[in-house]
Amino acid sequence: MNANIDGASPEIIEVAMEVAKECGGLPLAIVPLASALRGKILNEWKLAYHKISSSRLMDIEDAPRQKKKCIHEP
Repeated sequence: MNANIDGASPEIIEVAMEVAKECGGLPLAIVPLASALRGKILNEWKLAYHKISSSRLMDIEDAPRQKKKCIHEP
């Protein structure tokens, strides 16, 4: 893995990989979040990871067997 993606530190890249895993590898979830966090400091990436990893699973009316994560404020 390239440890210098867009000048990001190895620590940010590590957290970004965890965020991507929490997004289920879905580009529709990853791209907006990564765009919002681009250029942010490590603590902001960690906060985003914490929010998404602690978010609840919600039922989608039109897809009863599918679950989607959403970031919500407590």
